[in-house]
Amino acid sequence: MALDSFTDTFADSADPQVQSQRDTEDVKPQLTRDEFFYFNTVVFQVISLILMINFHSLRSLVEVEMTLFRVPRRGFEVEGSLFQTLFSLPSPMENGEHMEGRDDKSPIVLGAITKEFFQGFLRVMYPL
Repeated sequence: MALDSFTDTFADSADPQVQSQRDTEDVKPQLTRDEFFYFNTVVFQVISLILMINFHSLRSLVEVEMTLFRVPRRGFEVEGSLFQTLFSLPSPMENGEHMEGRDDKSPIVLGAITKEFFQGFLRVMYPL
């Protein structure tokens, strides 16, 4: 009986699929995030209303421009700021909701600025 057990074990170890399965069961590497180069990001949506007036026909046209920006959170986590408070709130994900700013589906909406203004602001915060 001991010989059968030994041969079964030996035969299994020769099978690459069984060996691979054993390797993944025995060794589970722990992922760690790099302290500097693992960015928590925040997503903003800028909604701009652009008023265009055609003086020849005296018509006006309002165009809505919506743009998403995904940037590192680090620059917005200033002590005592509104964003620090927002980021420290408990996550509502238990209720099935998305945390504001986490992804493209639930951005932090900024409505009173233009896309160009926000781009300029981000260029100052994150010079490339």
